[in-house]
Amino acid sequence: MVYPHTYRTEHSETRTTNAEYGQYYAQSQSKKIKIQPQLLKILQYVDSNRVQIVQDLREAVKIQSTSDDLINKDNIINMVKFAEKWLLELGVKYECFNIGTREIKGKRYKLPPVILGNIGSDKEKRLSEGLDEFLLTKKLDYLFDVDYVIACGSEWIGEKYPCIVYGGVALSLFTGLIHFVVEVEKSENSTSDVKKDLGRVFDALIDKKGKVTAPGFYDNVSQITPDEERLYEDIQDFDLDGIRYYIQIHLNITNKVDLKVLSSTRPWLEDITSANYQAARRATIQIYKEDPNMIRDDTDNIVINIITRILEVNMLLLPLSTKSTNIGKENENIPLRNLYEGTKLLGAYLFQLNEIEQINS
Repeated sequence: MVYPHTYRTEHSETRTTNAEYGQYYAQSQSKKIKIQPQLLKILQYVDSNRVQIVQDLREAVKIQSTSDDLINKDNIINMVKFAEKWLLELGVKYECFNIGTREIKGKRYKLPPVILGNIGSDKEKRLSEGLDEFLLTKKLDYLFDVDYVIACGSEWIGEKYPCIVYGGVALSLFTGLIHFVVEVEKSENSTSDVKKDLGRVFDALIDKKGKVTAPGFYDNVSQITPDEERLYEDIQDFDLDGIRYYIQIHLNITNKVDLKVLSSTRPWLEDITSANYQAARRATIQIYKEDPNMIRDDTDNIVINIITRILEVNMLLLPLSTKSTNIGKENENIPLRNLYEGTKLLGAYLFQLNEIEQINS
C-alpha cells in the first residue's frame, strides 16, 4: 500500500491515501494560535499568583451582596466600595452614578450606584436595576464611543469544552422569551380534578411533533440558517436531560384557568463574524487549545436585552465556568481551573480584539 499523504503533529505522524485528510489536518492546526509576548507575561503572572487570586476572590464573596434581599442592602453598598478600591489600585478612571430609588413594601430604597470605568477606550460597567433609564442618559456622552460589550454571566453546556454564547433561545416558554404562570382554581359545582385539569392544560400546548399550538406563536420566529446549523455539528457535552418540554392546553375544563405573564423579552441574536466574536474565539483557542462551541442561552437575560436595545452595539456573552456552577443562585461557585484560565481568557480576548481592530482599520 502506498501512502502519498503524510501529516505530522508534535506527537504523531499520520500516513493516509486520503487527500481530504489534509482539510482535517489544517483544521486541527488552526487550534494553535501564537501567544503574544505581552499576553505571555499575563499568563505567567496568573500562574505565579494563584494563591493571591483565590484570596482576592475570597475577600469579595465574604461581602453578602446579593441584591434580591433587603437584608443585604448595606452590603451592596460595601460591594460598590470594594469595587471602587480595586479600580483605584488598578489606576482606572471611573465615576459612580446615582440611578434613583425603588419602592419595596411601601418604602423607598436607594438603588446601588452604577460604576463606569475607563481604561483607554474600554468601559467597565456594574449593572443593576434602573439600567435602562441610566443608559439612555449616558448614551450620548459617556458611552457614545462604545463599539462592543462583553459579559460573562453564563456557563458552558458541559464540563470540558468552552463555549461562546451568541444569542438567546426559548427551549421552553418558562425559560426564554416568555415567562408565565398557569393556575387552575376549583370552580363551584365542578366535578373535575384540579391536578388533572392542570395536566391537561400542559398537554395541549404542543402537538405530537412538538410544535406549539398557540395561534400566531411562530409568526415572528426566524428560521435557522444553514450557516447556523453547521455551528451545531461539532458541539460536544450536550445534555439531553437538560431539555424539557412543558406546557399544553386542553378544552372542556370546568375549573377556572388563569394565565399570568410574569416577564417577556425580545429575541437576542448576534453576528458571530464580528470582531468581538472572532476575538473571543481566537482567545479561547489560545487558552484552551479548543475551538469553542457556539451556543444560544436559554435564560431570560433582561440586562442583555436592555444593553443591545439602547446602545445598539455587538454584545458578547463569554462564559468562564463549567456547567452546574449555580450562577446567580445559592452556592454559586467556580472551579479553580476556570478561575485561573478564565482570567487568562479575558486578557487574551483584549489582545485579540486589539489585533483584529488594527487589521480592520
